[in-house]
Amino acid sequence: MANRRGEPGACAAVAFATRGHAEPGRIIAVDPPLRAALRTIERAAPRRGGVLVAGPIGVGKESLARYIHERSGRVGAFVALDCAGLTESLVEMALFGQERGALTGVARRAPGALVKAHQGTLFLDKLGELGAPAQAALLRALEDASVWEVGPSGAPRLDVRIVAATRRDVLRAVLHGEFRADLYFRVATFVVDIPPLRERPGDLAALIKKLVAEHDRGRVVRLSPAAETTLLSYAWPGNVIELCNVIERVFCVASGGELGRKELVEIAPELVTSGSPVGAGMTTLAAMHDDTSADRLSGGGTRREAVEGVDIRRSMLWRRGQRRSGAG
Repeated sequence: MANRRGEPGACAAVAFATRGHAEPGRIIAVDPPLRAALRTIERAAPRRGGVLVAGPIGVGKESLARYIHERSGRVGAFVALDCAGLTESLVEMALFGQERGALTGVARRAPGALVKAHQGTLFLDKLGELGAPAQAALLRALEDASVWEVGPSGAPRLDVRIVAATRRDVLRAVLHGEFRADLYFRVATFVVDIPPLRERPGDLAALIKKLVAEHDRGRVVRLSPAAETTLLSYAWPGNVIELCNVIERVFCVASGGELGRKELVEIAPELVTSGSPVGAGMTTLAAMHDDTSADRLSGGGTRREAVEGVDIRRSMLWRRGQRRSGAG
């Protein structure tokens, strides 16, 4: 969530440092998947090609989209549009705007999202939820590099960079004929795949450590080893967003002193489902921290090290989609 100035809010600040730190956009990236994603982002950000950020709910797809915009050098605005909320009757109006007199009761010109994003970035959230008519309209606008507004004024040419996000396997939808292949390959010049937090134990430990430090600045609450193990063992189905909410709740309710597992679960009952630690053989934050040095947690001064990893290439995703399709 963004504040009034459009900066990352408290939860986004977990992965992206707030303004006034050494560099805007510092990213916590310990495990190879996110480091590989950063490598793709650093290459893609200054280019015109579309970027598709894929991953489950709560992993920070919009935060990464904003980071791409910040790194792009584009002077226009970052404009977010929720594709899931676009009905067939509203899609053209939302994307392309409307002119005075085009519809009954319209008293003034209302620019669409593409107009607002001129020389900037249009973030299409939940791209996979677009229906067929919306897909066709969006593809036409991208291919023509112009926007046909609802109304009599014609088609002003626009300069808009598209960044999209989805929790749906859009490539699989393409293979099954449920999503336009031409739109997919227009938007997904670069693909950034973010796995769930449970598959990134190093990132999880670093995020917990950062959140605890931010919420316990007076050092009045200490997590016991058992409490740390519980946090590291939980699967976090809501990913970073859920982690932010739980840590904030815990430090708002805890009275002080050492917080054990029993007290932790009383405050956050969902954690009772914790099983084996996510990090194999690592049961405390200290153990996890020993394996994930602090100089690898930045997208700033140590960027070269932070972005090392296997690049995510379209051909790999295509093969993955074929395997999934063959498996039914």
